[in-house]
Amino acid sequence: MRLLFLQETFWPSVGGIQVLSKRALVLLRQRGYEPTVISTFAGEDVPERDEVEGIPVYRLPLRQALENRDLESIIRCRKELARLKNELRPDMIQLNFSGPSGYFLLATAQHADPPLVMAVRHPLDRMTEKADSLVSRLLRASTWVTGNSRSTLAEAIAAAPEIEPRSSVIFNGLKVPEQPPTRLSFDPPELLCLGRLVYDKGFHVAVEAFASVRRRFPEARLTIAGDGPERAALEAQAESLGLESAVRFTGLVDPKDVPGVLNQASLVLMPSREESFGLVALEAGLMGRPVIASDVGGLPEVVRHGVTGCTVPRDEPESLAGAAIRLLDNPAQARAYGEAARQRGRNMFSIERYVNRYDALYRRLAGQAGHRRKAG
Repeated sequence: MRLLFLQETFWPSVGGIQVLSKRALVLLRQRGYEPTVISTFAGEDVPERDEVEGIPVYRLPLRQALENRDLESIIRCRKELARLKNELRPDMIQLNFSGPSGYFLLATAQHADPPLVMAVRHPLDRMTEKADSLVSRLLRASTWVTGNSRSTLAEAIAAAPEIEPRSSVIFNGLKVPEQPPTRLSFDPPELLCLGRLVYDKGFHVAVEAFASVRRRFPEARLTIAGDGPERAALEAQAESLGLESAVRFTGLVDPKDVPGVLNQASLVLMPSREESFGLVALEAGLMGRPVIASDVGGLPEVVRHGVTGCTVPRDEPESLAGAAIRLLDNPAQARAYGEAARQRGRNMFSIERYVNRYDALYRRLAGQAGHRRKAG
């Protein structure tokens, strides 16, 4: 089956979705699929035409053309996408929606196009305020819509209620790390925030909460692993709270090094302001680390409160600090949460389960499309 896969950014851009998509496409290719990726540029020094583990990748300036309102570039992108669709003749198209590039699918739509699966992977509330928004139009135009959490899918259905009968939840999945988890250590307590340093990750809440944790556990340390535009502000915040010697910034972390980083943590903090799923919570769970997360979006579906970790109200440093202190005071409970998180991650959120669900969906939709063509 020929699969055309559109995603805003793809490898070597590093992020949870990029890593997940690459692994899933490699597994689908091993099952006989012929995937081709179309993405936009994200500042990397990469070619327009590339190949990643045998998967052809085309990079077009889709986002840049729209953001710059460059009419000539928009027209060129439309023509190039239409050409690629005609040349590749895909049996299935998947749009991993995360930005405006989906516009080009609408602009090049033809009656003979194959089924379109729209995978919703980001909170949509701010993108669907108008009934004719790009997101709403894409949802209605899709053959099937998947959400990576119940929360995300509920937002999509609220934006376009008619999609409910042709929608489903397919949870994200990850490969179980080859590196085994180490036993949780609390001497000294090591807290970890992992991800892009952007405002919506709420790491400023973690730094403020850590000041309270530090008063109870003077030897505690906080590691902020990742990079992004909020780094300078977070460093200044730590200094203003007198925490500069206890807060460490690692910079960008290579995906292959994530298990090792997690193995150093006693607790993982995810004070996100919004989160459709929370891949870091799953990564932490697979390494046996308990997570304290905001009660927003899909996070409570990954972090089961009182089972694999704790959920706390968003933007409440005192609640985050209180949950962390309670677990640090009770290492046995923290270890029990970590082990439960590991087992749940392996059972519910494996990469094999993820690929199986999409494989079955593609085959069903392709079969229905073929039946309609024969009937016609």
